Amino acid sequence: MKQNSTLGNLPNPSAAHQRDSLPNTTGATREPLLNEQQAAEFLNIRPGTLACWRVTKRYPLPYVKIGRSVRYRRSDLEAFAAAREQGADDLAQGGE
Repeated sequence: MKQNSTLGNLPNPSAAHQRDSLPNTTGATREPLLNEQQAAEFLNIRPGTLACWRVTKRYPLPYVKIGRSVRYRRSDLEAFAAAREQGADDLAQGGE
């Protein structure tokens, strides 16, 4: 019986996860990277807004370039949003 040669060419289901993660060089747990669409959804903005911010360097939002792909760490997005949080503390200090 001849073995089907296409079975050896099937994509590895974890390949996408490996592609979207950085190697673990710091000893910390690996953090999956979000693509531009996912990052935009997380921040509730359009992907084009992220692209504009990158090109103009409007905000110091870290990103990772892998070839032509742009990826974001969730922890960087959370820190970015937290740094821009406005709340009761600002009002108590005379903010608007």
